[in-house]
Amino acid sequence: MSWVIRGFERDGDALVREIAVDDALRVVFRRLLDVPESDPMYDSFPLDQHALERLAEMLMLEFDTTSENYFLEFDA
Repeated sequence: MSWVIRGFERDGDALVREIAVDDALRVVFRRLLDVPESDPMYDSFPLDQHALERLAEMLMLEFDTTSENYFLEFDA
């Protein structure tokens, strides 16, 4: 079980990027996405510009928001 950030092309639905992230970031995800503690976070969560900027800083990554949509997903 792990967390992944998935990038899908905006013009279509192909998966173009997948980034594994540490489960230790769950607290950060909850804050960024405003998810209550009672939510097990097994769904797919769209990542907005603010969340992507914060994650880019923390993970030292770049996200191409002009051609991709990003989601945080739990991968069982």
